[in-house]
Amino acid sequence: MDKKKNATKKNVKEIVIFGLGRLGKCLAEEFSAKGGQVVAIDNDQKRVDEIADQVAYAIRADVMDTDTIKGLSIIKSVDAAIIAMGGNFEATIMAIIMCKEMGIENVIAKASNSIQANVLEKIGATRIIFPEEEIGKRIAMSLLFGNIVDIIPLSDKFSMVEVEVPKKWIGKNLIQLDLRKKHGFNVIAIRENNVLSIEFDIEKPLHSGMELVVVGDENRLNSVFKKEK
Repeated sequence: MDKKKNATKKNVKEIVIFGLGRLGKCLAEEFSAKGGQVVAIDNDQKRVDEIADQVAYAIRADVMDTDTIKGLSIIKSVDAAIIAMGGNFEATIMAIIMCKEMGIENVIAKASNSIQANVLEKIGATRIIFPEEEIGKRIAMSLLFGNIVDIIPLSDKFSMVEVEVPKKWIGKNLIQLDLRKKHGFNVIAIRENNVLSIEFDIEKPLHSGMELVVVGDENRLNSVFKKEK
């Protein structure tokens, strides 16, 4: 789950990540693998060494050492900063302040609770993420509703879910089901034989083994798929 403030949207090609724990390392690896440029910073040399071959720049530095951080000119040209230092709220605050002072408009920060989130927003974070909360929610959903493969919260109200075709829908097509009119949500993609497609035949009968990617109100999604399970 995350909280967003209004910010100018633009393509992000270069990022700096402060903190190479599980979240920071995963973000660095994924962004770099997709062709983006990553400046990865952590005060633990082992973590820096582990990521060095996968990113453009891997730097050992303590975010509390403001002179060193501000002296890294490569940071000033990035499109976004991700503050992923779990357990060190003071360092997170310092990193946000320095990023704003260096002219980085898009600053994404990890928070553990709403109190931290409010503080981080007040000092300039443009987006707050709660990774533990999101992971917990996704696991809970997959356990409660066995036919939900994955869930991605889009806001406090709406989610995108990937779900197995309910048994009662097998043999019917999307026109017959008329999910938007009946339930208020949209099918945006279909996975069949492990191939995900956003171009699909709405007249084709659904069958066992298909998975639907659906966007809609979370409460209605939960109600429908629990009932149709």
